[in-house]
Amino acid sequence: MPTSADIQYQVLKMLQRQIRCHRVAVLGTAAVGKTCLVKRYLDNEFNVEHEPTVDEFYKKEIIAQGCRMTLEIMDTAGYYSFPEMRRLTIRKADTIVLVFALDDKSTFDYVKEIYKEVLDVIGGRGRKEIYLVGNKCDLESDRQVLDDDIDDIASKSIYMETSAKTGHNVSAVFDRIAEALLEGPHNKSMDRRKCNLKRRFSKVIIANRFVSNLDHKPPRQHHKALLGRSLTLDVQ
Repeated sequence: MPTSADIQYQVLKMLQRQIRCHRVAVLGTAAVGKTCLVKRYLDNEFNVEHEPTVDEFYKKEIIAQGCRMTLEIMDTAGYYSFPEMRRLTIRKADTIVLVFALDDKSTFDYVKEIYKEVLDVIGGRGRKEIYLVGNKCDLESDRQVLDDDIDDIASKSIYMETSAKTGHNVSAVFDRIAEALLEGPHNKSMDRRKCNLKRRFSKVIIANRFVSNLDHKPPRQHHKALLGRSLTLDVQ
């Protein structure tokens, strides 16, 4: 007869097998704050003296909508000597996050090129959500990327502005990713409801109600989120 300890062990193993793992690729040129965004989300910390990143992988176990899941975040290098490595990263990811700095127009120009590459790689291969993230929104007086610049890509993706320095909207981005991954590619009713909101300039309250951090719970706060439509591509 199995003991209670044996039963508990088997139940634990079963639960562990049920934990979903999803890959999130964070792309963008150097010094836009990709690693700072990831560190802010994982550890709620901000380090001004961060050194340039060589591809790093992070895992965070979370509870979203009552389900345990693991986000595997791929923090990519700002520059790729081998474009095929970036294409491989795009293919492996379930979700793509394109980051640019609002105070540097050249970083947005770089993201536009990556965006085209993402569409080329995933077209006809799978369904992935694309997130466009304008970081450093705390530097409003230094803003170089204007609304008209963003409109084209933002209308085809989910657009949010963040500040890794202050923490503004950082958790909201990853909470939204986790929620969408659980919804699955065939249930986009939530996206449609959000997309019916005024796409730009509207204040959207995003609380951390979808994802609970197992390590710490950041204070609930109101975020100003700029949301666009969700882009998904069907694969045969």
